[in-house]
Amino acid sequence: MRRVLRASGAVCATLALVPDELNPPPAAPPPSKLITALVAYSVIALLAAFTLTGKFRIVVWIFMAAFAIKSWLHTRRPPED
Repeated sequence: MRRVLRASGAVCATLALVPDELNPPPAAPPPSKLITALVAYSVIALLAAFTLTGKFRIVVWIFMAAFAIKSWLHTRRPPED
């Protein structure tokens, strides 16, 4: 059973117990969101490659790689209960 707060008006809200079958846990983000994020990180990394020089370019690449890994790991974790 999961507790759900339901608003039934502008002021009034009730707390109800809802069976898990009626309120499934949220699913992982669709792969299209992951692909969109990875493409965006890649575009930023490519722009950095053509416009930046030296250590600043490498720092941007490291940040983009970290964001890509974090995004991928986020899609791999199990849904929270």
